[in-house]
Amino acid sequence: MRNHWRRALLLAAAAAFAAGWAGCASSDPGGPGNGGGNGADATVSATDGLVFQPASVTIQVGQTIRWQRTGVLTHTVTFDPSRAIDPDKVELPAGVQPFFGNLTQTYSHTFNTAGQYRYVCEPHELNGMQGSVTVNP
Repeated sequence: MRNHWRRALLLAAAAAFAAGWAGCASSDPGGPGNGGGNGADATVSATDGLVFQPASVTIQVGQTIRWQRTGVLTHTVTFDPSRAIDPDKVELPAGVQPFFGNLTQTYSHTFNTAGQYRYVCEPHELNGMQGSVTVNP
């Protein structure tokens, strides 16, 4: 009887692991105005080392950044002070609405307003996982 429970537990763990990896294989189609992950002008990796690489990106108005998860940890791209533990770590130019992306695989955003943007990864904000985007006119 003991082996039966052990086998059931192992099978359940293997199924959960496989389901998790299957989810990692899908790509984020992007939402309206998010560029769908294609045609990016810059790419930022969200790593299992709890950093965005590169941490700072400079682009022009109208260009798109694509964030991609490069490991197994879940990350977010949070440009919304109300979602951050420390709202001062998130910065948006005046008039820009907050936005958020969950990195199941990729997330893209086109920046249409010049200025300085700062963002965090919600699950790893306390670990210092943050980045910045400078958008030039």
